Amino acid sequence: MKKIILTTEQLDKITEWVSSDMSEDQDLGETISSANSNYYEMECDVDLDYYGVTYKGNEIDNIDTSSVKVIFDISMEHRSWGIKGIYVSVINGSESLPLSIDYYPEGSDDHVNEEIEIPINWDSANEESSDSLGYIGIDQIVDIKLANNNEGDIVIESVIVKTSIL
Repeated sequence: MKKIILTTEQLDKITEWVSSDMSEDQDLGETISSANSNYYEMECDVDLDYYGVTYKGNEIDNIDTSSVKVIFDISMEHRSWGIKGIYVSVINGSESLPLSIDYYPEGSDDHVNEEIEIPINWDSANEESSDSLGYIGIDQIVDIKLANNNEGDIVIESVIVKTSIL
């Protein structure tokens, strides 16, 4: 393993180049955040786990959803001898998750489809590090597990965002 020693000026130039290059990179859909230029944002597909979840007391046949926006930070820790580490952390994202729920009401053979939105709490999002992405950032798929609360409403039990550093 080799170490790279950079001056502060060189590090600033690299950081500026990476930041400007990331806003033009459309392969991942990752851009500089419009709300805060210190962060990145990406539209991510959602992989839903809704096994055992019910809606209005009925078994769910299918749930569809759209993508969600995830806002994240890429931080670099450096010392006089070079880069010590690069860290990716989830900051925020879409406020709610739209769901299209298909179910059969009890005693009926007629299929029913309803649209609802449930809030997403990004403060409790779990980040799983992976070195298989091949780039520094987040995966293009967010894993969301749904559950029922005590009142029987659908809620988000967990949000998992895979992060990667090289």
